[in-house]
Amino acid sequence: MKKKNDRKSAIADRKFRISQRLARPLLIMGISFAVLTSLIIILTQTGIATQTIKISDYKVGQSPKKTITLSFDFSYQDKNATEQRMEAERKLVSPVYTINDDISNRLETRIVEFLTKIAELKNLGTGPENALLEIQRDFPDVTMEREDFLAVYKISDISRLNSSVMEISSDLLDQGIVSVRAEDIESELNRISIHRSSEIEELEIDDVIQFENIREKVFEYSYQNLPTDMINAVDIICVSLLSENTFYDEERTEHKITRRLAEVPPVIRSLSKGQIIVEERVPVTEQNMQDLQALSEHSFNVNLSAVFASILYILLLYAFAFIYFYLFPGSRQLDNPRIYLLITLLSAFVIIAVPFGRIINLAEWLPISFILPTALFCMIIAIIINVDVGFSMSLIFSGFILLISGLDIRAFLFSLMSGMGGVISVQGAKKRIDLIKASLYLPGLHVIYSITIYLIGSDFSFTDFANGTGWAIINGFMCGILNLGLLPFIEHILNAPTPFRLMELSDLNTPLFRRMITLAPGTYGHSVSVANLAESACREIGADPLLARVGAYYHDIGKIDQPEYFIENQANGNKHDELKPNLSAAIIKSHLKIGIEKAKEIGLPKEVIEVIAEHHGNGVINYFYNEAKKTEENVSPDDFSYPGVPPSSKEAVVVMLADSVEAASRTVEKPTIAKLEKMIWKIFMTKMEDGQFDNSEISFKELRIIRDAFVHILAGHFHNRIEYPDKGEKD
Repeated sequence: MKKKNDRKSAIADRKFRISQRLARPLLIMGISFAVLTSLIIILTQTGIATQTIKISDYKVGQSPKKTITLSFDFSYQDKNATEQRMEAERKLVSPVYTINDDISNRLETRIVEFLTKIAELKNLGTGPENALLEIQRDFPDVTMEREDFLAVYKISDISRLNSSVMEISSDLLDQGIVSVRAEDIESELNRISIHRSSEIEELEIDDVIQFENIREKVFEYSYQNLPTDMINAVDIICVSLLSENTFYDEERTEHKITRRLAEVPPVIRSLSKGQIIVEERVPVTEQNMQDLQALSEHSFNVNLSAVFASILYILLLYAFAFIYFYLFPGSRQLDNPRIYLLITLLSAFVIIAVPFGRIINLAEWLPISFILPTALFCMIIAIIINVDVGFSMSLIFSGFILLISGLDIRAFLFSLMSGMGGVISVQGAKKRIDLIKASLYLPGLHVIYSITIYLIGSDFSFTDFANGTGWAIINGFMCGILNLGLLPFIEHILNAPTPFRLMELSDLNTPLFRRMITLAPGTYGHSVSVANLAESACREIGADPLLARVGAYYHDIGKIDQPEYFIENQANGNKHDELKPNLSAAIIKSHLKIGIEKAKEIGLPKEVIEVIAEHHGNGVINYFYNEAKKTEENVSPDDFSYPGVPPSSKEAVVVMLADSVEAASRTVEKPTIAKLEKMIWKIFMTKMEDGQFDNSEISFKELRIIRDAFVHILAGHFHNRIEYPDKGEKD
């Protein structure tokens, strides 16, 4: 039942992380949609009529040349007055402070640990001075004077002390110990709102629990049944171990302000027919200018049906992108930097396309897509993200071309084929020389596309075809060259694991690996073996084999500084024989943190760092955990667990499995295919039972494929001593 609840909790946490991850990209997409839609509509769908009022003819303080009298009743929103009203309303909204449950839980856990330690020391009969030293050692962050500690330690009724402390501290944390901002203290409003669970309570600042008045709040509780020394002990513990857990919540405050402002009615200024707006020889006032500006804006004519159709069309394009990238089964989820890259490239593409589509008068024989670098954008996306996204974005780019070009089917088709051709030309590229080849392939593809496009039309002209094909060839060549020049810059900005970057990182003849082979030869050999296993398995299941190989090469770089503590580097005895299990576990765990730090120092891509951080998941170091249980009581598995999280990608899962399998394979005596399969599958099932696959989308079918790939590699490794089922003697 507990495992089932833990699984549900993990699923709920994952959904929450996904919603959090989607929040910002959706906001950026919304802004992008608004900006691009406005740009396209303004330049393609609005017809601005001759204005009856020319604003530049009027200035505040100067007398107009003629009187303007209103010929109709007119109302408009007074922006200045509305903003003044909304600003006043904003200042009346009390800021929201939210209780941080993680901090609350951590503080409660800390108090429990402290009280448990006190109880253990008293049960062991430890003297006050030694007890104080042990507390200072185990709780170095707890500031408690010697006299205060002695006052706590002398309490004989520990059970009653514990229950009193827990009851009072829990109540204080539930109410919220607030870190009030200086501006809120100085504000004339003198009120804040505290968000607890789903409720929001508005309080005067003087009634709020702050760290400075914890002692005062503690003594407000009823102590009728507690002796004075216990009251003092409770106060000391609460003041020493509690801290602020409630902080200003900008998001909820802004949401509250937004909701309040949404209810504020705008200030409407009404002008009547016959009313004088400006009068000859009378200086123009600020109010006159505001009235003139409103009338000027009112004189614009807009094709509302075309505007609505354009908005709906662009909305459908964005909906397609969202459904494909986030909701379509099997689609690859994109992280925020790549979403931002797509939005940036789309915005840049539209900004380039709109002038050519509506402002610059191109010849009728030249569709705008013949001069737009659609292939360039799609090539960059295919290399930085993946080929599937490149194909999808070519359709989206072409969709915008169709709207901007006034439904020119030739422009749409060439843009679509050019984008897909660009993706095809860089598909499978592993070296930068392949990009030079792509810059030669693409012009040839553009010639074929140009022939197709011009043959579609019924009014074929050889001159138009020749001119258009010339532009298409130049377009293809320039897209290839620009891609070669821009790609390193974008790679650097995003630190993206492109095939070219991964190929560079897979070079083992670097100072880091030369140092590893010198100081930790066992780890070096282990990493190479893991890389071979991981690359082979990822290739079989359709994951990224190059990313898996590089991740495997670097997954144990944290061992370089202390190689002698890891078994693969030990030749003359085991260092851990001289250490306590918890210290040994701490050393073993530290290689993750050190590895991540080293990876960041040398600028490894995020995806490679994730493999390093996740290759042990949050599994328990069973050997030292079991050793500790032999000599200690109440040993927590958390103290012997790796500090990582379960792998989130298939590549990280494969590296985790390859790491365990490679290490375990060294212990197999007289290996056979059957023994290897059984050993590998047992490791897989243990990882699954420990929840190490919960964050990934690995399937049982893929696990079987990975197992077979591992067996194939290991069989080759043990080929001189492996026993095959169909042979009676060794090869």
